[in-house]
Amino acid sequence: MSKPKIRFKGYTDAWEQRKLGEIATLNGRIGFRGYTQKDIVAKSDGGYLTFSPTNI
Repeated sequence: MSKPKIRFKGYTDAWEQRKLGEIATLNGRIGFRGYTQKDIVAKSDGGYLTFSPTNI
């Protein structure tokens, strides 16, 4: 992957490509069926970020 043409304002550090597993601990949960958005956000308040395939 090459350097992106567009970057978010304020990011000036050199471009660095990393695998998600290098910067985060991945838990093996697949899907959020049965959870509401409020449930997911509440779990995120404890220091966990929640990603879905559409976020990445």
